[in-house]
Amino acid sequence: MQDAPAIRMSAYHDSYGPVRPDTFLDFAAQARAQGTPLPPLLLDAIRCHILNYTATADQVRALHEYAATVHKAGDAIRDRTAALGFDENRVTGEYTPGDQIDDPDDTFMPRFLYAFWRLCDQQIATIDHAQANHSAQLLAQRAHVSPDVRVVRLRRTQQSQDNSQATRDWQHRWVVRMHKVHQWYPSLQQHKVSG
Repeated sequence: MQDAPAIRMSAYHDSYGPVRPDTFLDFAAQARAQGTPLPPLLLDAIRCHILNYTATADQVRALHEYAATVHKAGDAIRDRTAALGFDENRVTGEYTPGDQIDDPDDTFMPRFLYAFWRLCDQQIATIDHAQANHSAQLLAQRAHVSPDVRVVRLRRTQQSQDNSQATRDWQHRWVVRMHKVHQWYPSLQQHKVSG
């Protein structure tokens, strides 16, 4: 196999995030007791993903077997912690226990990053700096924050070379709602809702 480009992805847990199971709280308490409180982000995993790689049937089968074994081990750990009296569904904030992403082939992270990179590559945002007035600058100075104001526009502002031909080059998709129309059907001699 020739050298294929690869990316390294690191996944982190938010130490102060909404999901706070008892085992995590116990871990954080032990870290504090030892004088080493947890950092804001905890490294969960580092994965390397080869781009433009097609797995063989044996590799796909091995991945499914591995995922089944990992899921079984995870279920056993959850059962063991529940037997010890730990509440692994403790949540503070806007998260519903059990709302985990179904990721049987363990590819959510590269798919998420790919979608993010595709969005970043659309080049639909422009950033301009706006002048803050004197009172805004004073308020920012008192609050010890920067008085800089940035305006983000979510549409490209490039002008075509020939301004006499105002053409649009739509290269993006927008989510739209379905709209209903009372369409006249001459063969039925009545209006019907379509859409």
